[in-house]
Amino acid sequence: SRSLRLRMGAKITTLDNRLFENTFTWKEVKIGPRRGYAIGWTPLGGKYEEKESYKSGENRGVYIITELAPNVSRVTRIQNVDLKMKRLPAKALEILARTKLAEANTLQERFRRNGKKVDKECRDVLVERMKQGVELDG
Repeated sequence: SRSLRLRMGAKITTLDNRLFENTFTWKEVKIGPRRGYAIGWTPLGGKYEEKESYKSGENRGVYIITELAPNVSRVTRIQNVDLKMKRLPAKALEILARTKLAEANTLQERFRRNGKKVDKECRDVLVERMKQGVELDG
């Protein structure tokens, strides 16, 4: 496994700036018969001082990337952000949710490939696994 410490400031629409300090770690994992990667992050922990116009926030999550075929993968993303506010206005929550969803959609579109090519690659892997007598998973 590998790890990285990261400090990042973020401007949140109509709110105070937030400072996130995290430790990231990643590792190649076996998910059934498939190869994959798990990438996780969590706050550094302990108290750290707030800098200039930034207030502390917490961000934690995990990405699980599973190889389905040589050029086809599945990504599962789970993330939790705590802005350390007692009351987050409903409009602000709506904007933040929309922003995160747009980010995920942008990544999906950026790496989208021709559906027929992807289907063929997945079928080829399935046929090869059937020839080898490997147990199939759902």
